[in-house]
Amino acid sequence: MKRLAALCLCVPLSLMVASSSSFADDGAKLRSRAPTGNGPVGETPDPDRVARLLAAPLRTAPDAIANDRASRSGPRKLRAADFGTIGRSADGKDISAPPPEGTEQLISETAEREGQEASAKKKGNRAAPHQFEGGVEPVGDEAKNGQDRKVIGLDDRIVIEPTSKYPFSTVGYLEMEYSGSIGRCTGTVISRNIVITAAHCVYDLETNEWAKSVTFFPGLSGKSAPMGYFKAENWSIQKGYVDSTAAVDGNQVIHDMAIIEFSQDIGNTTGWLAVGYNLNLPPFVANIVQYPADKEGHLMWRSSCPVEAKDISEYFLTYECDTYGGSSGSSVYDYIDDNTRTIYAIHSRGNSEFNVGVRVTPMHFKWIVGKING
Repeated sequence: MKRLAALCLCVPLSLMVASSSSFADDGAKLRSRAPTGNGPVGETPDPDRVARLLAAPLRTAPDAIANDRASRSGPRKLRAADFGTIGRSADGKDISAPPPEGTEQLISETAEREGQEASAKKKGNRAAPHQFEGGVEPVGDEAKNGQDRKVIGLDDRIVIEPTSKYPFSTVGYLEMEYSGSIGRCTGTVISRNIVITAAHCVYDLETNEWAKSVTFFPGLSGKSAPMGYFKAENWSIQKGYVDSTAAVDGNQVIHDMAIIEFSQDIGNTTGWLAVGYNLNLPPFVANIVQYPADKEGHLMWRSSCPVEAKDISEYFLTYECDTYGGSSGSSVYDYIDDNTRTIYAIHSRGNSEFNVGVRVTPMHFKWIVGKING
């Protein structure tokens, strides 16, 4: 099992899980939590609202992201400024903040680590393939096997029932309203009032438009919204996602990650999953809980697959877990047991050969922690 480093990332001790080893060797993670039973009750959608959900188009990665073939190459020349925050509030106000203090140093240390990793790969020093950490997230006796063709090979996705049971209660359907259109993605609760998803879900690179509103339906299952829905207060991404320099350098996709904040403590209702990073991330079994559009009825599905050493780069994971449009923003997490789940990447895009998740790096982690701490 991976070790966790004690980093100076300004995380309250109540949220951090850590041990006493160096930054260069390991990683860090936040704590997960089951529902408290005293959280806010979401609004109940009317039938017309549900019908609109079923007809909503997908939010997919733009060509600049989807066609990026450099996902497993490096090293990359990252800039601290690109980890600054930009965003939009529900009342239409712009949000802006500088990158977290110490980001430049984290970039330097990560780049050095990347060079060491590349050297180790050449020498064959990475963990042997087919020795995987963790396993498949169990879904209980209510699960039903899907029979459709999946994106890669045969379909082994499993529908989740009931969706209101932790940890599946932390995953929800995201509805984004744009000028003249509605989009949909998947998001995961990671703290008392924060959902994580992909940047392309809340910002349209092709039109340079922010979503005008974002609504979260935790545990949506067909026409049933067991926990109601919650309107977001604001949503933000990293500056590098829209920066033209990052696009030229091929770094835009590294920033395909978004934070959605709510005025209510929705995490007390849904519970939340832990987010973390591990610079020594071993091969593991990835679990992705999502709302894929090729499945009818807006049901929640779980896909799982092995991620081998060759599929792990400093900034990305590639995998053959089944996804589809609507899965964008889903968390890619490691399941050890009922008390140990860690999100290590956010699903960004895919093709008929493999799918790609943006890894939570030390820089992403510090950015996320800053948003959680407010």
